[in-house]
Amino acid sequence: MLLVFGGLMKYVFHERRKLMQERKCKDRINDHFQRTVDNYQKAKDFFDTPKDQRATNTEYESYEGFEDYVSQSGLSFDYVTPYTFKDQGEGYYRFQMSWGGPSDEFNIYTDSSKNIQKIEYWFKDWFDGASLDCTDNKLIKEMCWGFVDNDLYPHEHLKKEKEGEEEWQKKNSKE
Repeated sequence: MLLVFGGLMKYVFHERRKLMQERKCKDRINDHFQRTVDNYQKAKDFFDTPKDQRATNTEYESYEGFEDYVSQSGLSFDYVTPYTFKDQGEGYYRFQMSWGGPSDEFNIYTDSSKNIQKIEYWFKDWFDGASLDCTDNKLIKEMCWGFVDNDLYPHEHLKKEKEGEEEWQKKNSKE
């Protein structure tokens, strides 16, 4: 019985993987982006509702508010300095929501004063990737601004990288 179940699981996994490989990221990105927006909108709607009028929702009970939910729902927020990747001449802030295959993230491009110029949603899956411009999505822009506003300026990230993490921490913790 166990061998049959194990064989069935291998077959299901193999068929699913084959299907995902046949459909490229550019064919799947819109569905994944919409699902991401829907999930965050559902959380925002919950937290925008006055506490005494909220329906019971155990999915959100451990969060203080929408900002807390957003920050804990992702894997990381960081700054990607220019030329971290081949042919990537511009630095950007990155909110990475998942990693591996598939993975998704928001890349947030700003000017030197941290004014958001462009937001791209990236969907990647094993040597394939696609992006879409979501700068005009109000919810996404609000979420991304929350991260960018509380982070260093691009020039500070560059200085930090140049000086080295340890040296930069020592120097700036004394100020």
